[in-house]
Amino acid sequence: MTTGAPVSLPGACGGRLSWSQVQDLIPHTRYGCARKWAFQKVARLPFVASPAMAEGSAFDDGVSAALAPRLVREAAPSAPLDMIGGLEAITARLRREAREHRDWAADWPEAAYAHLSDALGLYARELAAVDVALTQVKLEAIVDGVPILGYADRVDRMEDGSLRLVDLKHSGSPKWKGDGADVVWEADWVADVQAQLALYAACFQALQPDAWPLPIAARVEVVVSSRARKMPLVRALDLSLTDEHLGWVRARLRDAAATAWGGVYAPRPGVACTFCSYRPVCADVLAMTTEPFERSWQEFVQTGGLNGARR
Repeated sequence: MTTGAPVSLPGACGGRLSWSQVQDLIPHTRYGCARKWAFQKVARLPFVASPAMAEGSAFDDGVSAALAPRLVREAAPSAPLDMIGGLEAITARLRREAREHRDWAADWPEAAYAHLSDALGLYARELAAVDVALTQVKLEAIVDGVPILGYADRVDRMEDGSLRLVDLKHSGSPKWKGDGADVVWEADWVADVQAQLALYAACFQALQPDAWPLPIAARVEVVVSSRARKMPLVRALDLSLTDEHLGWVRARLRDAAATAWGGVYAPRPGVACTFCSYRPVCADVLAMTTEPFERSWQEFVQTGGLNGARR
């Protein structure tokens, strides 16, 4: 769990691994790609957020602000949500993202606010009876010797006094097919979310072992909204995290650390490319697959590749 000296990590990791880094550094996740990690962390190319990612961040801010009254000491579990504060937080985040991404944000804030405000209203009804213990929990822990930094969206207090770990996902399209009892979730997507929650659960166990006995109740809540949708959707999937899930993610932490140190970051062409900021660069440097990335990248830049991409 927390025994032994912490694993040393390359400077590119920032001294700790986050879930997004682990996801990129291991070949077991749907959207992971070690080459993407290297472009961002080793080559230090800027990461360009997409409108969908910016909308997800704005929705997270809105939910956190709306839930604030539930977190006041002695507040009732059913304390009214601060919907005005939630909408103001969405607006502030959209404006900030628009200033940073003028290339695609011309009329975007207004359109995004329209569907995100509808989504927050629907989601608020789902939260009506939820006893929220914590939101946006910063997790700094050492799990099996690997330093971890993460942020858990929410922790709920259940009727029996136990805790439930919750991850909130905003998406432009459903992660399931069907309706009612016939719902079928996307298996690869669920596996990635379950691994993320298992990492956070391992962090909580390292920090507060008595408060998080196995199995750990977990839930992923998916809010679907976009400019193209007339009405938002909300659906939740309950999960149970066992020792098997936490053991799997602990092993992957060691794999991720080894890959980070290895220096060879092979690309994973496929679905991950759809959402990658570095596709134009990657197309020119795929030959680096079996060579140390940092040395090859420096040579590439010094010879004028992408007009000296570091500049």
